Amino acid sequence: MPAQFAVLHVLDEQGSLDQKSLGAHAAIDRSTLTPLLDRLVARGLVTENTDPDNRRRQLITLTDAGRERAALGREQVRETSRWIEELLGPDRLATLTLLLKELGDAGRAQ
Repeated sequence: MPAQFAVLHVLDEQGSLDQKSLGAHAAIDRSTLTPLLDRLVARGLVTENTDPDNRRRQLITLTDAGRERAALGREQVRETSRWIEELLGPDRLATLTLLLKELGDAGRAQ
């Protein structure tokens, strides 16, 4: 689940965030983020608490289990990256990276 990993990763790096800030950092729109957070809360990976400085705002915070899941996700990314580099070699990996960047740029331009 890339969106779930993005949320866990952002919270692990940034600390507690309100939903709007979290969505912006993780590049996830509100309609996707709300049900995603509900699932993460149900799984015990994040908590939602009222911001003491603004009672209308909810702060999203990683739990210990969420931090462990984020660390596991980062390790899986590192292992996959190493595998791809070993499979392709540095030159073909550079070509793949360039092509993927071009695709990403073209997708944002639409």
